[in-house]
Amino acid sequence: MDAKVLVIDDDAQILNTVKGMLGSMGFHVDVAASALEAENLFQENEYDVAVVDLIMPEVSGLELLEWMRKHVPKVVPVVLSGTSSAQKAVDSVQLGAFDFVAKPIRDIDDFCRHVSRAVEHKRLEESNAKLLEQVQEKNVELENRVGQLEIAHSMLQSQAVALQVDLNRAKRIQHGLLPRETPFSDRVSLAAVYRPAGKVGGDLYDVFALDEHRMGLYMADTSGHGVSSAMLTVFVKCAVQRSPEIHGQSAVLSPSQVLRNLNKTLVSSSFGPDIFVSMTYLVLDADTFEAQYSSAGHRPMYVKRRAGAVERLRHPSPALGINADVTFTDASFRLDSGDMLILFTDGLTDARDPAGDFYGEERLQKAIASGRSHSDLLAEDLDDDLLRFSVGRPYEDDVTLLVLGIEPQRKALRAPEADVVKPVQAPEITPQVTAASHDNRLFITVWGSASWQESQKVLELCNQARRAGERSVVLDFAHCTHLDSTFLGVLHELATEFDRVAGCRLEIQHVPHELLKEMSELGLSVVLLHFRPAPLPLPPSMQPIEATAPIRAQMGRLLLQAHEALVEADPRNADRFADVLRVLHAQAEGTPEQK
Repeated sequence: MDAKVLVIDDDAQILNTVKGMLGSMGFHVDVAASALEAENLFQENEYDVAVVDLIMPEVSGLELLEWMRKHVPKVVPVVLSGTSSAQKAVDSVQLGAFDFVAKPIRDIDDFCRHVSRAVEHKRLEESNAKLLEQVQEKNVELENRVGQLEIAHSMLQSQAVALQVDLNRAKRIQHGLLPRETPFSDRVSLAAVYRPAGKVGGDLYDVFALDEHRMGLYMADTSGHGVSSAMLTVFVKCAVQRSPEIHGQSAVLSPSQVLRNLNKTLVSSSFGPDIFVSMTYLVLDADTFEAQYSSAGHRPMYVKRRAGAVERLRHPSPALGINADVTFTDASFRLDSGDMLILFTDGLTDARDPAGDFYGEERLQKAIASGRSHSDLLAEDLDDDLLRFSVGRPYEDDVTLLVLGIEPQRKALRAPEADVVKPVQAPEITPQVTAASHDNRLFITVWGSASWQESQKVLELCNQARRAGERSVVLDFAHCTHLDSTFLGVLHELATEFDRVAGCRLEIQHVPHELLKEMSELGLSVVLLHFRPAPLPLPPSMQPIEATAPIRAQMGRLLLQAHEALVEADPRNADRFADVLRVLHAQAEGTPEQK
């Protein structure tokens, strides 16, 4: 294997052993007994992979990783250390470590596989970088054939199938985070409804015994939903569980202290300003049924008393992960036998019916008041009421509901898989583009499931608007159900071009939730910056637009440039669209695609 590896460790025996192992695998291996010696070698040679020991004198492995990230970012680090500290592993990954191998090395073949994977990762990065450079340098005429486009479309469909397989696995993992047992079930019951908007979601709840007398319960809602939010729920659950250990505190913390600890952890993790969590955390004494709680940007709780009265509990504070200096405080209440406590996420009250009206808290309170008098029965009643209201309209956000009752548990907590709702198929809308000019603005509406054909119309209209001196182009997606990858790439190109050339602005409005999620996952941040805070009404003179028949070379160029734009928006898209780009690039060079 033609790859160059630098091994850094202050143990001469390990250096010799690792050098021999990797050398026998065909690697070119250099060794360094200290971080300073390694820095000198990095400046004199080019390496593919560096095996870095974390614990070294003078300059530690973490300090070396930080130096490497600044000075030799193309070298892929593999951490080698005898420490079992999870925090050091996290720090290593944050500083760019590709893998983490424990010392002593007990399985030589396994260690070599770690290094081989790092080399493969480096080769893939180099290949992607070379591909990007070639794509950017070349803008040649494309001879496009319909059959070749069908190949690219087939590859996209195959990738979509693979993505669904991965999402199903992620769904099973996330459901494993949810509780299946209720502590103190001889006197406390719990019922749950969990309906993620997609395969995975950003809502989380948990219940657990804190000691022989008290139980903890919380409900959290991470910003957004989908894969990124689901990953954040894993982080939140681990952070809550480890809060006393991390902060050196006793096992039972007050709710406000739990939120303070979690808030500091989220802020210090530097996930970004768009990542935040709302949460309500509660501690219940299972003997006296006295409860203490604290809330961070979460929806209120409701108590249904045994006699039927419904009380609203709200103790507001900002969401977690935004400001490290937020002060959280506790509030308390008492439950009696037969009382029930209801917690929910905003996906419930923000659910809509086919007319677009919200479910809302007023209807929720009425449903609670009229519901039956046991936690599992009330949860079923609220769930049924929401389903009757939405009439099959797909949920735009994750829906989670918890009902805690002061009575013995009658039924086991329902498995989340039973809560997945299959949305009703919306009526098909014919793809088209309509437009009209009004008040020195060009309004464009995209209808249905739009593909490269509709993107070509939008591109032509935007170019015409700038030539005509319009002050802005308003792109409206209220009636759009889907955008293919070519349209999304064209959208990124348009946003970038409008930012580059002064005069005419691009304004985007009424983006459906699923399209917004797709844009976020593809890293189209430039597009998101063009969203209008207050949508403009469309003029009544909107008319369908007929596109000019594209020359096949122009059609192929549009597809290639659009997918190039997706890679430019986020380099991680290079892997996602690698097969499509390879086909389109082969067409651009006039060479047949290798099967």
